[in-house]
Amino acid sequence: MAKFRVGLGVCGGIAVYKAVEVMRLLQKAGCEVSVAMTRHATEFVRPLTFRALTGGHVIVDDYDPQNPDPIAHVNFSQNIDLFLIVPATANTIAKLANGIADDFLSSTYLACTAPVMIAPAMNTTMWEQSATQRNIEQLKADGVRFVEPIAGELACKTVGTGKLEDVENIVEQAFELLNSGSQISDDEFQIPDSRFQNREEEIPRSEGEVQNSEDEIQTTEDEFQISDSRSETTENESQIPESEFQIPDSRSRNAESEFQIPNSTFQNAGAEVETAEEANLKSGIWNQPIPPESGIWNRDSEDLVGEHFLITVGGTREAIDPVRFISNHSSGKMGFAVAEAAAVRGAKVTVVAGVTSVEPPAGVHVVKGISAQEMFDAVMRELPRATVFVGAAAVADYAPANAADAKIKKEGRDTLTLELKKTPDILSEVSKRRKEGQLVVGFAAETNDVVTYARIKMGKKNLDMVVANDVSQSGAGFDSDTNIATVISKLGTVELPLMPKRQMADRILDEIVKLGNT
Repeated sequence: MAKFRVGLGVCGGIAVYKAVEVMRLLQKAGCEVSVAMTRHATEFVRPLTFRALTGGHVIVDDYDPQNPDPIAHVNFSQNIDLFLIVPATANTIAKLANGIADDFLSSTYLACTAPVMIAPAMNTTMWEQSATQRNIEQLKADGVRFVEPIAGELACKTVGTGKLEDVENIVEQAFELLNSGSQISDDEFQIPDSRFQNREEEIPRSEGEVQNSEDEIQTTEDEFQISDSRSETTENESQIPESEFQIPDSRSRNAESEFQIPNSTFQNAGAEVETAEEANLKSGIWNQPIPPESGIWNRDSEDLVGEHFLITVGGTREAIDPVRFISNHSSGKMGFAVAEAAAVRGAKVTVVAGVTSVEPPAGVHVVKGISAQEMFDAVMRELPRATVFVGAAAVADYAPANAADAKIKKEGRDTLTLELKKTPDILSEVSKRRKEGQLVVGFAAETNDVVTYARIKMGKKNLDMVVANDVSQSGAGFDSDTNIATVISKLGTVELPLMPKRQMADRILDEIVKLGNT
C-alpha cells in the first residue's frame, strides 16, 4: 500500500519537465501520484509522459469525453494526502488566490481538503511584481505552503529570483509537510543527544536504488516535443528554442536516487547497510563522487552520517550601480574546505556561496547568494533542514542605501559620497530561528584583540562556537591556502597553529563533533 497519495498539479511554465522528476522521486519514496495538468502545460510536456509513468489517467479537462470521472475535480482532490503544484505560474497563483475556478487544476484547489504546497517558477520581474506577491501572501494566509524559487540564470537569460527550487528540496519539503500530519512517531525525526556517533544501522539501502534509469523511465523522445503554438500561451516566461526544453543528459541517471528519505521513515527493516561513501557516491545531489585517492580520507567517515550541514562561503557583493560594487577579499577556501570535510565524513552538505575564487568541492549541493540579502534569503530557506549551520562567509556589514540604476559618471565629480545601510545579520537571525538541537557556528576575521572580539560575538549572537583568526598574520586569512585559528566554545578554547585549510577543516569538525555529543 502506498505510504502517501499525492496529487501533482502541473502548470504551463518552462520548468514543466522538472515536474516529471518530482513525480519519480515521490514514486521512489513510496507515494501514489495522480497528475493534473493545465492546458498550457500540455504544450510543453504531453500527458502521455505522466500517464506512462503513473499508469493512471492524466486530467486536463473535466469535460473531456475521455475523462473516466465526471466529477473528477471533487474525487481527485478529496482522495489525496497532499496537493503539490509544480511548477506554479503567476497566472495560476492569481487564480487560486482569488477563488477563480476556470479549469480542472483551479477547481481542484477549491475542492481540496488536503494540505497544499506550491513551487513557483517565473521571470524575476513577474515574481517581484506587487500583484504576484499580494497573491502569494493571500495564499499563505489561507494555509498554503510555498517552496520559494531560487536565484539564478533564468530561461529568458536574465539573472534573479524565479528559478524553480531544486527538485530534491521540493520533495524533501513535501515529505516534511506530509509527515507533519501523519502517524509517524515524533522520535523518528528528533536529533539524538549523541547524534554524532556512528549510525550505520540507520542508513539502509533502498531496493533497486542503483538500477539503470532506462528501466525506470522509458520515455520516447517525441513525448517531450514542444508544440509550435507555445508562444501563444500567456503563461510562458519567454520564447526559447526547442532544444532548450530537452530533458538534460543527466536524466539518464536514476532520477529517484537523487532523494533520500530522511532518517528511518521508510526503512526496510531487512535492508543492507550502506556506508557513507556509498551513499555519497550514489546520491544525485552531489556534484560528483569524492575520489579516495585525494588523500583526504583522514577521519572516521561515519561520524557525521545523518547530519545536514548548511554552510555559507565566500564574500558578498553590494551593488553601487550596474558596474561597481562593494565587496571584500574572501576567497571561499576555508568554507569550501569545511564543506568538503563534512561531506567526506558522511554529512549531507548544502553550501550557500557568494563570490569565490575557487570552485566548490565534490560532494556538496551549492546554492548561490551573491548579495547579503540574497545570501540571507537562501539561508533562511534552507535552514529548517539543517542540523548544523556554519557561517564561514564574509558577509558585507553595509550596502549602498540606494543603488543607482545606471552607471554613475565621474565627469564633474572629484568626490563621491555613498549612503550605506546595514545588511541583514545572517548569524543572528539563524540563532534566533534555530530549532532544538541545531548547532550554530560562526567565523570571526579580526586584526587585533582576536579572542576578545570573538567571545563578544559568540555571546551577542548566541553562538555555540566561533572560529576566530587574525587575518593580518602571515599565512592566515583571505585567499591563503593555510590558516591559523582559535576555536572558542563552551568546552573551552583550542588553538590551531599554522596548517593547510583542508586540515584545519577537520580539526574544526572534530570540535563540532565534541560539542554535539555534550
